[in-house]
Amino acid sequence: MSFHRSVALRYFRSRKGFVSVVSGFSLFGILLGVAALIVVMSVMNGFRSELMGRILGVSGHATAQVPYADLAQAQTMVVNLSKLPEVQSAEVFVQGQALTMNRGRATGVLLRGIDVQNTHSYVKDADKILSGRLTDLEKPNTIAIGKELARTLQAGVGSVITLVSPSGSTTPFGFIPRMVKVQVVAVFDVGMHIYNNGWVYSSVSTAQKFLQLNDTVSGIDIKLHDPMQVTQIKPTLVEALQSEGAFVMSWKDSNKQFFEALEVERVSMFIILTLIIVVAAFNIITGQTMTVNDKRSDIAILRTMGARRKDILKIFIFGGSMIGFLGTFLGVIFGVLIVMNLQMIVTMLEQVFGVAIFSGEVYFLDNLPAVLNATDLSLIVGISITLSILAAVYPAWRAAKLDPVEVLRSE
Repeated sequence: MSFHRSVALRYFRSRKGFVSVVSGFSLFGILLGVAALIVVMSVMNGFRSELMGRILGVSGHATAQVPYADLAQAQTMVVNLSKLPEVQSAEVFVQGQALTMNRGRATGVLLRGIDVQNTHSYVKDADKILSGRLTDLEKPNTIAIGKELARTLQAGVGSVITLVSPSGSTTPFGFIPRMVKVQVVAVFDVGMHIYNNGWVYSSVSTAQKFLQLNDTVSGIDIKLHDPMQVTQIKPTLVEALQSEGAFVMSWKDSNKQFFEALEVERVSMFIILTLIIVVAAFNIITGQTMTVNDKRSDIAILRTMGARRKDILKIFIFGGSMIGFLGTFLGVIFGVLIVMNLQMIVTMLEQVFGVAIFSGEVYFLDNLPAVLNATDLSLIVGISITLSILAAVYPAWRAAKLDPVEVLRSE
């Protein structure tokens, strides 16, 4: 072990009194700041990843709007789109608003007619269907509803509920909305409250009949092999449609403000929580300055024994950095452990305090997601260690500038 490290370790182990208290607060502050940053960044990454996966899974990576196209024309466009190497799948859909009613309860929903046989929709995954079968949507006047809507309407597989169309007929007695009785054949759970409570699926023909669209469709849902390249591929998709007036809206276009807001919040939280580490770094300055004042005579003796200024500088930089390294190391371990057991911790807190800390109605997702990112982890560790080293420089510089003759004379 080098000379300066040996002396720094000895000073670090022998701290007593108020200096030790200040150093302890510095270490704890860095630990807390690093752990908090890791947990918050992991949760923000988890939110973005989960929301993107769920939104893209349900809605597709791009939507082709084809005004006034009938089913046959739309199917031709689907064939053209499917030939593109960038396209994973394409399918026709019909979409419109409706009101669901059952047992005196009513709620507005988005009715989406899908191609039951060829759909690649997220909802068709076997693990997303809680009860019933999605293939039964081929029967006329049948729908699939989310678990939250099923709870709201007190309905399940086999229940007959009423769909109310926003369009109707005008009579001498006023406007009369059009109502259709439909049977629930499946209940799904895609993991997002907004879809589980507000979306209803049916076959294309059932939706066309209910919305009185005749043979026209609402658009074409497109899934790509790489959804991140959707902006570059959009012109190719429009060209493949071969339809005047058709246009393509990507998931980035339709969710731009939402994901921008998430990114702004992520950056803001990073900056705010980094201030905890900055405050802890100021405590390192205080602790090291007090150590220098306490060890003035030791520094003078080391200088008279042949120690150079840069040796004294290294001793106190290393001593201050040790607090940062140890606090960062413990903070990383503590933060990673919390992230790995985050859902269990949230569940325990909800049971202890009897409140819903993470509500699907507020946060869109049913579970608290957390994804550890190596880049974020490296950035947090780098910032913490850099601030700790910088905080140790000034006290070390003051120690190196001490005149041993003046110090020994004053002693």
